[in-house]
Amino acid sequence: MTAPLRLAAVAAALLAVAVAGAAQEAGGAGLDEVRTFAPGELRIADLGPLQRVVVVEGGRTMPLDSYARFTLLRLSGRRSFDRRPAIEWLARVLFTPNETHDDQIFVVDNPEVIDAMGLPSSGRDRYSLSFLLPGIDELERLAEDAAAIGEDNRTIVEREIIRLWNNVGLFANLLSSFAFTYPHRDFQVDDAGAAELLGLPGTGTYSYLDIALRRVELREAATAAGLAHASSGSFSGTDGLLLRLSQSLAAWQNSFVGLPLAIIPVGGFGDVQWLTPWQALAGQQLAALGQEQRRAVETELLALRDLQVAYLEGRELRFTLATRQLTDSVQRRTEADIGVKNPSLEILYNRTNPYLAARVAYGAGLLLLALSFVGWRTWLYRASLVLLIAAWIPHTFGLVLRILITDRPPVTNLFETFVFVGWGAAICGMVMERLGKRYLGVFSGLAGGFVFLLLSGKFAAADTMPVLQAVLDTNFWLSTHVTVITTGYMACCVAGLIGHVYMVQSILQRRRGGRGRVDDKRLAHTYRTMFGTLALGLTLSFVGTMLGGVWADQSWGRFWGWDPKENGALLIVLWCAILFHARMGKMIGPFGMAAGSALLIVVVMMAWFGINLLGVGLHSYGFIDGVLLGLLAYSAVQVGVVAALAGWYRHQQRRGPPPEPPPGGAASAAAGGQRYGARRRRTRGGQRGRRGRFGRGPMTYRGGHAAAATLLVPAPRLRYLRG
Repeated sequence: MTAPLRLAAVAAALLAVAVAGAAQEAGGAGLDEVRTFAPGELRIADLGPLQRVVVVEGGRTMPLDSYARFTLLRLSGRRSFDRRPAIEWLARVLFTPNETHDDQIFVVDNPEVIDAMGLPSSGRDRYSLSFLLPGIDELERLAEDAAAIGEDNRTIVEREIIRLWNNVGLFANLLSSFAFTYPHRDFQVDDAGAAELLGLPGTGTYSYLDIALRRVELREAATAAGLAHASSGSFSGTDGLLLRLSQSLAAWQNSFVGLPLAIIPVGGFGDVQWLTPWQALAGQQLAALGQEQRRAVETELLALRDLQVAYLEGRELRFTLATRQLTDSVQRRTEADIGVKNPSLEILYNRTNPYLAARVAYGAGLLLLALSFVGWRTWLYRASLVLLIAAWIPHTFGLVLRILITDRPPVTNLFETFVFVGWGAAICGMVMERLGKRYLGVFSGLAGGFVFLLLSGKFAAADTMPVLQAVLDTNFWLSTHVTVITTGYMACCVAGLIGHVYMVQSILQRRRGGRGRVDDKRLAHTYRTMFGTLALGLTLSFVGTMLGGVWADQSWGRFWGWDPKENGALLIVLWCAILFHARMGKMIGPFGMAAGSALLIVVVMMAWFGINLLGVGLHSYGFIDGVLLGLLAYSAVQVGVVAALAGWYRHQQRRGPPPEPPPGGAASAAAGGQRYGARRRRTRGGQRGRRGRFGRGPMTYRGGHAAAATLLVPAPRLRYLRG
């Protein structure tokens, strides 16, 4: 839909709010008598049956519970309202719309938008529809001007204006979604003859639903009235009423047919179309259905009316029965054609919020691990390890649920890849800790899990588990190329984390005396772990890139096209390869290897989602907005941290002799010195006695001080440490 059409649709929806409110207020004496609840009061204690109603949004079937969460998240940036589940908020919006106009649900990040509407701004805040309505005309004009500007040229304020206008339109549409159930004066029948012709129980005020279900009878009666008028030249009271009802029916259909909530399936033989109640009530839709399916659709529409009435009256049993009638009818009609999934898994996923529990556990584990270096080292270390395992369990539970819900690997958008990489980092940390209990695995698992789950929250608002675009809708390649290359991202990021640890340990190792000095054995273990993890990252990134080329050859007819995303993957492979070749060529030492691994995280982030900011190429389906400043800030901080640590390390190299061996290690030091001296004599003579250059590592000491470097380090391992 083009921008002008979208703006026109929103404007029509805003007009529909007034009609819906009038429909609710003109509901007749019967409805007025049962409305004894205070505004905002919970009318139905158990909305579980309503959660299970299936709705289609964005091409994906989902429970109404998920639709409520995604809609509220889009409007307010939160998944709950006033600390109550989103489904309760949606029930109030659908069934008692007049009671929700004061709900502060529209989040506005830029106060200039509110100022431009001529309203008093309170900064970044949430506002209600009642607050925004006085400036809604100005907001419409601003949105029209902003929509006329190219999407790439819009400022942040202009994008915020369009976003707020679309959100107001969505909320207005929801307010009118159940207006078809309310009696309205447009459908008042005060003639007994007309009521009898239409099969109505008597005179009174009826709803759009009541008249639309009798569309055939109304058309026949109106046609007969037209013929009678042509012969007599005048309308009787009954004929005039029938013509007026026919006109009102057409006017309502034109105004409300585009409203949301596609919950009525029609069709068959594998081709099922999901309609909103307004679309299902349209004349051409009902006329095209077979008799059996038409009766089923009418039953479901009446169940929706019973659902709304039961909510208004607060009758929980009647509400539950109406909901069960609707869901069972839909399930029976779709089971043979498309097999709609049981929504229980997705409701469980929404209710448990496993990633929040995992994030809290990861964060608590990191805190305990940091405190372990102050005191109670053993107990706090064990507690942090337990929290790592405890956090991984709900993390895994959430991933498994997503796989079962979507029938695909959980790596199809940025939110899922961040969650998946954090999960892989936790596994990697547990494996490292199992192989060598030196705190490094616990730190890597906790830090990776916590940081990546924290980053995933940035993209949670866009995560609706949508239907994939055609380029991604191939489970085999999602399970191979995307999963492998995302695992490569994980290994490279873990290697970068360990690189930070190694640089800090190298600086502490060169401190003279003190309890904080790191021994050479621990330093060697850190280096070997970083080396192996970096090798794993290089292997997975290379294999994943090759698999992506095969996929591209099948999908687009070419193996490689220098697409920005392809170049990003290649950059990761080249960066890792450069580090290994530079180390093998003695161009850098262990410290330089660690610094390069730390900077590798920046390279991965650029290839992972920085490339998407370009919005070009065949991979532009992953375009994101609003992260450029954060990415640039992180890159600058990361480069600054690595440069600061490198400068500190270089400064320590230029100062005095290295740390002396601890008491009692003289014999080992002497033996190590002899071995090291003999090896030095077999090398080029020009290297003897030279102070190590930057990056040559802590082993390039001059003269007899090399004894301290070999303390507790077996001779075969010196090749990993010497520069």
